[in-house]
Amino acid sequence: MRAAAKPVQPLPLRVNFSWTFIGNTIYAACQWGMLAVMSKAGSSAMIGYYSLGLAVTAPVIMLTNLQLRYIQATDATREYGFNDYFTLRLISTFAGLLVIAIMGLTLYNVDKANVILLVGLFKGIEAIGDIIYGRFQQSERMDRVAISKIAKGIGGLASFGIAVYFSQDLLIGLITQTVFCLLVMLLYDTKNLRQMVHFSVNDILKVGQSLLQSDQRWKRIARLMMLALPLGITTMLVSLRVSVPRFFIEHYLGENELGIYTALAYIQTAGNTVVALALGQSASPRMASYYRDGKKRAFLMLQAKLVVIGLLLGGAGALFAGFFGELVLSVLYTPEYAAYTHTFVWIMLSSAFVYVATLLETGLIASRRLVMQIPVLVLTVLASAAFCYGLVPAQGIFGAAVALLATSIVQVVLYLVIFAVPRGES
Repeated sequence: MRAAAKPVQPLPLRVNFSWTFIGNTIYAACQWGMLAVMSKAGSSAMIGYYSLGLAVTAPVIMLTNLQLRYIQATDATREYGFNDYFTLRLISTFAGLLVIAIMGLTLYNVDKANVILLVGLFKGIEAIGDIIYGRFQQSERMDRVAISKIAKGIGGLASFGIAVYFSQDLLIGLITQTVFCLLVMLLYDTKNLRQMVHFSVNDILKVGQSLLQSDQRWKRIARLMMLALPLGITTMLVSLRVSVPRFFIEHYLGENELGIYTALAYIQTAGNTVVALALGQSASPRMASYYRDGKKRAFLMLQAKLVVIGLLLGGAGALFAGFFGELVLSVLYTPEYAAYTHTFVWIMLSSAFVYVATLLETGLIASRRLVMQIPVLVLTVLASAAFCYGLVPAQGIFGAAVALLATSIVQVVLYLVIFAVPRGES
């Protein structure tokens, strides 16, 4: 994989944000659509199995992803080439899938293990496509990312929905969704990638050969891995914090309650994808440039704007849930879920702090403050476990919602402490 190719004209920040917002909105809506399909054509237990698959696989995939896409997108000096990022992503994804397979087959029964393995496979394919997205993002061409995500979202939902409706089988739905995602990556993503870098199937086959023949290549990949490892650990801990309530609910309350909690919480997750990540992904290259050029005031002003937007949108979501939550849950899912409106309001209230934490993390990544996030997130995960241990057994999924709010506040406070520490100490 040779690194030079045609120059690509970057898009303005406003245009990139618009494309990212549209792409993430549609993709998040389609991911929610999967839950709606399962609630109407299946059961809350089916959602619970799917949620368990996500809870087990997400921390592993986040660790092995090493957040290379963000490292790549904010690599303002082009210290590493696309071939370096792609090679490391292939190696780490294979390692992650191996760990997921071992966990699924040793810790869970056959039915749960099968779901975990298929969710892991889908996430692995997504991980390969994500490093291609990183190259598009690095060139500030979020339109290509958005179009790909729209295709994967709509096509994946359609194939999943048809399969589940006619088969009543979650596994068949996951298989069809995975195949469709793979086709989009092969037919669309790689075609656009070849306009930016010299890339072909033969280049993929040469990855192993180049590693075997070059000690220098191994050393370069190892340096990149060590640079990204703190961020991989960080995102694993963020994902684990999300998974902790699900583990407690599955253990104490069972798959049905886990399915209901997941359906309620996913609306917040979708909001985080649409609002926080759309803003963060669009702004991260610009923030990295500001930081690289020593424009501290411009960097902090952009960070402050992101935080204010996150607070306002999270607060608006909570107010909307308070007034229209019962109606929304009845329409989106079934009347069974409307009985949990009070819990839904508390989950949405935590959205403001979840959005802010994600946007603060974007600034920390752009300024390469990676290592200090690890102890903060370890404390956050421990706090989540402590809150869930004290609240879930006694108060059910409402206790999980309260624990989510408390944990989000803890995370925001600790991130602000990191920003207060002088750069030389981080």
